[in-house]
Amino acid sequence: MPGVVGRLLVEYEQTLSTNNLVREFGEAGEPEGIAVTAHRQTAGRGRRGSHWFTPESGSLCVSVLLRPRHWGGRMTLLPLLVALSAAEAVEALCPSVAVTLKWPNDLMVAGRKLGGVLCESFGRDRTLFVVAGLGLNGNFTAFDFPREIRKESVTLQDCVGGPVELQSLLECTLRRLDLNYEKAGRGHLDGLLENLRTRMPMLGGTVEIETGGRVLTGTAEALLGNGELAVHTPEGRRITVVSGHVRRYTESL
Repeated sequence: MPGVVGRLLVEYEQTLSTNNLVREFGEAGEPEGIAVTAHRQTAGRGRRGSHWFTPESGSLCVSVLLRPRHWGGRMTLLPLLVALSAAEAVEALCPSVAVTLKWPNDLMVAGRKLGGVLCESFGRDRTLFVVAGLGLNGNFTAFDFPREIRKESVTLQDCVGGPVELQSLLECTLRRLDLNYEKAGRGHLDGLLENLRTRMPMLGGTVEIETGGRVLTGTAEALLGNGELAVHTPEGRRITVVSGHVRRYTESL
């Protein structure tokens, strides 16, 4: 596969965590772009230490080693960039599926979660690297989820009424990420940000976010150029949120 992202693709039938395997590549000094995929993770995780559910088969799990040398204060944008790339790939292979994004890292279909991104940073300065992990619910149904997350989750098989070619989806996702990552690295952000904003129906709506040990409620005013979220509170304050968990939101009309 040409380009940087996916220059080497390592495939496993089953592993504990693809993020852990890519971290080992990063600590060994391997160049960016190495990707590890597995049909099943037994100890996959999401943000805030949550468990990422994968059934016996049918998920798309992939992690990529990135070394964003010149990103500066734009690292918050990286999970959204991975999510955008996956959304573009899903729609390319499944034209009937409309994927939206929920800040800072979720892929949604009709208000239900299709997938998520976990980016983990290690090292600093010249040794800095990021493990970008993506999980997509593929060829199984929502009934395979644990009961507590069944109503809020969706799979590609649910969306299209049958199985999806996950290998093609993986390859398309890596191609889109390679393109988007290269654009962002060169500072060509206008088109990427516009694409992100049009995929975020929460912008302009009311949000409730857990951030910095508190719950923030207000209007999701804007996605900023570095990936942070501007929230306008009922008290008239404009607060910039760097990271957090969106507990609930309403879509803008």
